Amino acid sequence: MNVLKRIEELRNAKGWSKAELAKRSDLSRSTITMWSTRNNRPSVSSLLSVCKAFEITLSEFYAAEINAKSYNTSEEDELLDYLKNLNSEEKDALLVLSRRNKI
Repeated sequence: MNVLKRIEELRNAKGWSKAELAKRSDLSRSTITMWSTRNNRPSVSSLLSVCKAFEITLSEFYAAEINAKSYNTSEEDELLDYLKNLNSEEKDALLVLSRRNKI
């Protein structure tokens, strides 16, 4: 994941300048500017401060990448949930049936 790109996306979504992000995250504006000008990644503590400013958790910060890779339709999600609840015999039977019918 491109951490700097994600910070920019969140900052732009809020309509914040770098100065506003600095103020809300209790970081210096030079620190935030340095990330992009020197292509430096923020430290974990700085990233936690940024997340706090955006009122999100670190998990939510990184979850955007995970969610972006999710291409399942609601029907596919429903099928996957159903599949997870099958016992091993039922899963084997479903595999045999699907291979036979090529579904």
